[in-house]
Amino acid sequence: MSHSRCTIGVTSDDEPISHMIRFILLILLLTAACGSPTPQAPLPTMAMLPTLMPTMTETRTPTLTRTPTLTRTPSPTATFTPSFTFTASNTPTMTYTPTPVYAHLGTFVNLLDAVMDAEFVSGFERHIYTFEGQAGEWITLAMQSDNPAVDSMVMLYDPAGSPIAMDDDSGGGRSALLRGVRLPQNGAYIVQAVGGGYGLYHIGLLRSNEQPIITPIPPQPTPTLPIGSVTPAPTPERGMLEDHVPVIGVLEAGGVARYLIRVNVGGLLTIGARAMAPSANLRLEVYDPNGDVLMSINSQESSANGDTLAPPLGMTTSGVYSVFLTDDADVGGAYVISYGEDSSHTDVLRGLALPDTPMRGNVERRGLRDVWSLYLHEGDRIAVDMDVDNPLFIAAFEVRGPDGSPLGGSTTDVRTQFSDLNAWTTGWYTIRVSGAFARTYGSYTLTWRYEQISMTPTPLPGVIPILTAEGAILAGTSPLYAFQGRAGDHVRVRVIGIDGFDPIAALLDVNGVILAESDDADGLNPVIEITLPADGTYFVQVSGYAGMGGTVRVVVEQLV
Repeated sequence: MSHSRCTIGVTSDDEPISHMIRFILLILLLTAACGSPTPQAPLPTMAMLPTLMPTMTETRTPTLTRTPTLTRTPSPTATFTPSFTFTASNTPTMTYTPTPVYAHLGTFVNLLDAVMDAEFVSGFERHIYTFEGQAGEWITLAMQSDNPAVDSMVMLYDPAGSPIAMDDDSGGGRSALLRGVRLPQNGAYIVQAVGGGYGLYHIGLLRSNEQPIITPIPPQPTPTLPIGSVTPAPTPERGMLEDHVPVIGVLEAGGVARYLIRVNVGGLLTIGARAMAPSANLRLEVYDPNGDVLMSINSQESSANGDTLAPPLGMTTSGVYSVFLTDDADVGGAYVISYGEDSSHTDVLRGLALPDTPMRGNVERRGLRDVWSLYLHEGDRIAVDMDVDNPLFIAAFEVRGPDGSPLGGSTTDVRTQFSDLNAWTTGWYTIRVSGAFARTYGSYTLTWRYEQISMTPTPLPGVIPILTAEGAILAGTSPLYAFQGRAGDHVRVRVIGIDGFDPIAALLDVNGVILAESDDADGLNPVIEITLPADGTYFVQVSGYAGMGGTVRVVVEQLV
């Protein structure tokens, strides 16, 4: 048998294959080419193939084990836990700060003791004071300001915040005086001070274990003492005007109204007209008895805060003067016209002037005249102090008797005293204040005092002021005015409408039960007289007829 020779050459130019692969291929090729039996020794080299697999699995397993790191993503859910701190942070703020009883009444200023000074920076402020009171203690509260912009008012509340009593003007002028209030219980009482304007003020507290003695004011001969602007009367027949009696009329657009005035030679004549429509421009033309024009002026030329003012004219001829009223703006509408035989044309009734009490007043426009009333007995001798606090205001004041005859007077722009004014008869006297020659206007303080008091054989009963307040009644509202009364007190409640307002009044007890009502007891003004049934706080409820709004003055007096 012949043997063939097989030869396989391997060059260095072969493809770059791994040594193991090349070795395996070489054995397989030799076996197939030479036909020799498969060698046994190289077979174990096949065991190297499985070694490749474990290395692959080992390298993959670490990558698979890292996937659980994705389970860490829920860890941000822990950020929801701080959300519970929101409710926790608010809880202590609301529960550990108690709300003061007076929180809704105004801003706390100080504990009230004796006399204190404070200041309103706006007309909307409400100042709160507190003091510790004892049951049965008697107190007096006083509030006043030298600033005419401040209209003092005080309200007293019990420790629970319920009103006890209030006052606005019983201290004279714009000063508040709340006298003889008996505290019902122990505790921290609240005083609310209201100014209605901005400026400095003084507030004081007087305490006593005994009821203060209040001197009654001499009795009034009439049921009421009018306060406020004089209500205009309808235009009289023939158009004849009377001294300081305003009349109301309606001027048609393009029309003319004619009035007559009878004057005496040597006097003064001041005429004023005021239109209800702000767009009107009323013109006054004044003719003497001979038909000569004395003056022609409209509201824009007058510079009198909207009034058409013919300043004082000297009367050189006695007789009937004619006044023609037209509207340069051709608007027309309602108006009020009046005249006076001095340097004013319209009275503003200020009410009762108390002795030894500063009375704050204010002549609001040129041509107006403030009128204060005081009751004197025959033989009384008094003195009057006038203190003008406006450097531009030249005040003319005079004292007149019940029949209108003068006792004396003066003109001043500073402080003036007029003494030795003798009352020759018993009755109501007046102190009249205006701007000299109707040229100026402003505020002042008026004080009168007795220099001699006559001996009266039978002292007459009088009144003790309990509450005096002036305020606006909004349409559709019924505000309450509080005062303290005692069982058996005989009181009179008067509600006086200002500028033609028609008020309605009711007297309520502390439980809201109506004890008495009144509407038109004195003209359009309600008057209530009643004996109080029990000690406690009472309320005067005021509203307007048919729900109308307006300004009123509320006066509560004890009749003694």
